[in-house]
Amino acid sequence: MDKFNQSTASAAEVPPEVEAAREQDSKTEKTNTDSCCDTGEQLQLVDHQSEQKQQAEVKAEDTSPNSACKAAGIVSPESCSDKNDTNETASTLEETGLLHKDDSGISVERTHDESSGDDAEVNLNSGVVQSRKVDTVVDHASAMDIDATRNAQSGPESRDYEVEPHLDESSRDSQTSSIDGHSGSSDEVDLGNASGSSSDEDVNINLDAGEQPKHKWFAYRELSKREYGTSNRRSSMLWCDRYAGSLHVVQRFELMYKLDKHKGCVNTVHFNHKGNWLASGSDDLNIIIWDWASNIPVVTYDSGHRNNVFQAKFLPFTSDTHIVSCARDGVIRIAELSSTGACRSTRRLASHKGAAHKLSLVPDSPHVFLSAGEDGVIFEIDVRASEKPNKLLTCKENNRKVALYSIHANPTNTYEFATGGRDQYARIYDKRKISPDDESAFKKYCSHHLVTGSANTNIRANITCLVYNYNGSELLVSYNDEDIYTFDTSHSTGADHQHCYQGHRNSATVKGVNYYGPKSEFIVSGSDCGHVYLWDHDTERIVNFMQADEGGVVNCLEPHPFFPVLATSGLDNDVKIWVPSNEEPCLLPDLKTVCSQP
Repeated sequence: MDKFNQSTASAAEVPPEVEAAREQDSKTEKTNTDSCCDTGEQLQLVDHQSEQKQQAEVKAEDTSPNSACKAAGIVSPESCSDKNDTNETASTLEETGLLHKDDSGISVERTHDESSGDDAEVNLNSGVVQSRKVDTVVDHASAMDIDATRNAQSGPESRDYEVEPHLDESSRDSQTSSIDGHSGSSDEVDLGNASGSSSDEDVNINLDAGEQPKHKWFAYRELSKREYGTSNRRSSMLWCDRYAGSLHVVQRFELMYKLDKHKGCVNTVHFNHKGNWLASGSDDLNIIIWDWASNIPVVTYDSGHRNNVFQAKFLPFTSDTHIVSCARDGVIRIAELSSTGACRSTRRLASHKGAAHKLSLVPDSPHVFLSAGEDGVIFEIDVRASEKPNKLLTCKENNRKVALYSIHANPTNTYEFATGGRDQYARIYDKRKISPDDESAFKKYCSHHLVTGSANTNIRANITCLVYNYNGSELLVSYNDEDIYTFDTSHSTGADHQHCYQGHRNSATVKGVNYYGPKSEFIVSGSDCGHVYLWDHDTERIVNFMQADEGGVVNCLEPHPFFPVLATSGLDNDVKIWVPSNEEPCLLPDLKTVCSQP
């Protein structure tokens, strides 16, 4: 306080030059004018001296090597008086969780973003901020920006090496309110029939439930390892797999182009084993083979079906010359293509007494596949056999046939396959245990609330699609007028679901569902609202949703065998190809608005 008074007194003293000027002016001007001028000059001079003194103090502070760190609110080792002070400060920060050491032992400070709950890391030993851009390392003393630090992605487990644009508090609040899955809000949204429910009862779905998914793939780390040669110890495909199954990729999906040649709804899409061709089938009864990367139709042929084509698949290990298909007419057909790409002929392999919706390829078999129909029959078909196909079983529940909509073989156990249809049970069969006297499934799964609900009401949830994950340890099941569930296949019969995924609507059609990622890291499904939804497998949070079909319904979703590419189709007459080319992650605009629509 004494220092302040002394500085104020010294600043208030008038120098001799001012006194002399005042005396000279008093001789030539009027008394009242002299008084006004003297007062104005005095105030100007005092203000000028104060400004000079403040500028000198600021300049002295700016010359300190830690000024930028202080301005950003960052404690730097150089700001401490000695090494002991530095260690003491670092220990304090480590205890409070604001400082930690990375794998190399470098002290890193973590700052917190109140709007998103994210953290940023600052290297205190080298004085640099690690941003999310791979090629960006910013020096504290020259270009340190506190807003970039606050908006960087969270911590060493979820950084994505990009700096988000600065938002003031009002802008941040308005943007946060429109972001689902990342806002941290726990408000429930009344979605009514958003989950596909056809009843008039309101359904409350909390789209913000669960933890936010964290990044597990980091560009800087992965590229550094590859540059130093450490990643070459493993197959390069592992590097691609980690990238393709990362949150970084899924959040950046956008429409690449449309494969447009069909004249009806596209009901099926399927990549070949190499991934360079894509087969699509439609209500126009044609099957088209696409060079999808070039947006060029290679082959177009008449499927031979008399009604809507529901599925078409390449048989593996046949040089992509054999395509099997099923349709609403219940017939299973095979098309043989020549080496030049022309279709030689199509022939019938089997026939169901009802629509046949799905086929399932048997792993590592170029000749055998499975089919299921609404007659409840499951065929094992060998394309080499000239006789009738092998009828494995007829699916029944309490001696009543169950119409089947989906079938999928276990990718790691060729004897097992799963089916789902016009009841709430997902059944797993083992071909070695099937006999004429016993056609029962050796495992059955259903979410417990669906079992009790069907017993108390006349409303039943039907399974529209089910698939195994990449190693057969889990079964993904989508219900109409309900949600999507996963079941652990190692659990016994009757076990409840492990995960539940909400937000989409599955009521209008027999809708598909699939895993995305080399290790089934994400769940992907279409919706009656015309969007494609992507959920994180572990946290059950929506990480992306994309406007797809203008017709209003997306039915088919096919991930590429090894590239980060997704093909979708629905009521539109085209196939849409999605790639992670967006520069910024999707912020899920209007998600809650879309989900709340009836």
